Order: sequence, then structure tokens, then C-alpha cells
Amino acid sequence: MTLFSDPITVKCHSCQEKYHIIPYETVYPITNYLLYMTTLFLEKNDLSEDAFMLEMRAILIDYIEKSLKNAMILFVDELSEALYLCLDQLNLSDILLISLYPPSFLV
Repeated sequence: MTLFSDPITVKCHSCQEKYHIIPYETVYPITNYLLYMTTLFLEKNDLSEDAFMLEMRAILIDYIEKSLKNAMILFVDELSEALYLCLDQLNLSDILLISLYPPSFLV
């Protein structure tokens, strides 16, 4: 499944009710730019990231509609410290990042 194909819900009704998505936006500094991060959950759960394609698609469309022209858009399950350090060194543009969970190393 891709973000732009006809979306298929892969969550059962009880999971839909149990795992409420609470998009949370945070801005982190990176060298000469900013990392705008939207997380879907405040804590980890056992569901596959494929179960949240509809939600990630909606956030992506919102990012595209209001993003900076040169911004880079990334999807990750969780931002690791290693990835954050790599993104910090890129020095290319602002970065819009969609993540399932907040980065544990920054908490």
C-alpha cells in the first residue's frame, strides 16, 4: 500500500477505539534550519505503521499544502539520535518529519 493509492483501513474497530491518534507538533533546531516533527502518538503501541497510512497521508497532504518549497519531507517510526545527528549535518533545508512516536532520546 502507498500513501497515494486508495487507502485501506487495516485496523480493527477495537484498535481504532483503543489507539487514539493525537498529532503533536514539535520544532527542533538543526544546523541553519528547523526540523518540524509531527508525531501521531505520545507513546509506543503494538500496531504496525501500515495501520496508520490514512492518518500519515492526511498529515502529508497538509504538509504539502502549507510547506516551504525547499523543505524535505520524511516518514519514520521513531526519530533516532543517529538520524537526528545526520539530519543536523545535512544543512540543506527545513525538514518536515512525520513519526509514529516521539524521540525517546529527546524526552
